[in-house]
Amino acid sequence: MPLFPESELPPVLVGKPEAIEVLKTFEDLYKLVDRTLLPPRARVMPYTDDAEMVNLRDNTPQCEGTRLAPEGDFSYSEIFDSERSKYKRMLDLSDRRPITAFISRSEIIGHIERIVLAHLRSYSDWIDSDLGDILTKRAAVGRAPSLLEDLFQVYRAGYFSYGCTGEYPDEMHFLVFPARD
Repeated sequence: MPLFPESELPPVLVGKPEAIEVLKTFEDLYKLVDRTLLPPRARVMPYTDDAEMVNLRDNTPQCEGTRLAPEGDFSYSEIFDSERSKYKRMLDLSDRRPITAFISRSEIIGHIERIVLAHLRSYSDWIDSDLGDILTKRAAVGRAPSLLEDLFQVYRAGYFSYGCTGEYPDEMHFLVFPARD
């Protein structure tokens, strides 16, 4: 039985091939690693334990004096919070809640924990949250270009994104590493 049976999909996702594509990718997540599928804004970096649960920016200057980042220098979380908010505003709460409930099922998080390598298990909730964000974006605007669409391509390629580099939005690149050795 598929992990994401169509009969259990939230109504806003039913019959949408762009949503089914996301669900199939996450069901088969990390079965293959194919660098050629990465979006142009991905920068492959080796995995390090320093990547663990932080919002890395490889070009963030030291904040001397104030200890505050310069205006316009956004963290990975701030960038994606902005992106998520944009698509959430496009969907009614009555459409968003079933997506959240659907991806929060224990068998989905359990599936993610089983398929990722041990050093990525602490990212399971993050990956699950990305799944919900990508589905929300796809429900709102389909495959339209966006950071979340690029993030989906990172997952489809078998990679994991843990940070960013460059100026947001036009010069921002994902820092990614392969999810399999």
